[in-house]
Amino acid sequence: MKVVLVTFRLISIIYWSFYIRFIILEIFVFIININFCLFSVRKFNNKTIIML
Repeated sequence: MKVVLVTFRLISIIYWSFYIRFIILEIFVFIININFCLFSVRKFNNKTIIML
């Protein structure tokens, strides 16, 4: 019984570490995408100003 609990705890720790890593990666990608969008919008606005 104790062995089962220990293995379950290990599995849960491994699972949560992977899960947290995945969330951090997702947040990082999300921030990069937002920055890229803002950058491209700024470029687009500059181009329209030049055209006008």
